Amino acid sequence: MSKKIAEQLDEFGRLLHTLFIELPDHPAITDTFDYVLGALHGLVQAHRLGFRDRSTQYVAVYRPHLANYALEVSKTGPLDTVWTAGYHFNSGIQRLAAAFDRIPRMLDAKMKNASGVG
Repeated sequence: MSKKIAEQLDEFGRLLHTLFIELPDHPAITDTFDYVLGALHGLVQAHRLGFRDRSTQYVAVYRPHLANYALEVSKTGPLDTVWTAGYHFNSGIQRLAAAFDRIPRMLDAKMKNASGVG
């Protein structure tokens, strides 16, 4: 794990720890920061597995691997680490987006989600 990224993730964990302690015990806050904790877990796992952003261009040789992964996902053995790292990264990003959409509702803001719609 890159020391700089590992340190940033560790700091994120410390800040999240502080928020769990200092913010009120309210279901909306707990649910939102539970998503953030899941995001931290996903990003740590992605980094631990060596996540690297791939080109946004579709790679034709990638799809046949997905067919094999579909058979392997339900098994107990290890999956391809590149795919697994991407899975964890995407999970972390999706959880951050979900938390970001919940925060305006928690604050009863006029903007109801991250896109500014609603």
